[in-house]
Amino acid sequence: MNVEEIVKYYLKSRGFDGLHNDQECGCDISELFCCGDSGLGCNPGYKVTPPAGIDCGADYFICSDRNCKPWEE
Repeated sequence: MNVEEIVKYYLKSRGFDGLHNDQECGCDISELFCCGDSGLGCNPGYKVTPPAGIDCGADYFICSDRNCKPWEE
């Protein structure tokens, strides 16, 4: 088992959807480490999707709180 598999297992077993770095960037479990970053500055989070009709430049965000709305900030 490698580090990526361990992180994926941890996230899935605790109900998280991915990792984020203070909402500046985020990746869901299927995309972990795709940016080439080590993930050392990332935290577990939940996927939130902007409402239809909101053009915020992202299909989803990974946040610490399921109720966050970064498209409103």
